[in-house]
Amino acid sequence: MVDELVTHPHVVLNRMSSADAAGVEELLAASRTFDVMAGWVIYLCRQREWNALTTDPGRLQRIDPQVPTELLL
Repeated sequence: MVDELVTHPHVVLNRMSSADAAGVEELLAASRTFDVMAGWVIYLCRQREWNALTTDPGRLQRIDPQVPTELLL
């Protein structure tokens, strides 16, 4: 399954630049959360105007309640 997931065209695997890190830090500060991975997902979804694929929508919605999510089962 992991092989299929990482080759999916909507899965982004890239390094976080210092500008990206600052953007994620702003998201986390605004939401008063400390979940860097979830913040990174939200940041990328906002940039690309994508839905977030997740098994835990609540984790992402604590940072951005408006983020569109699709539940992975």
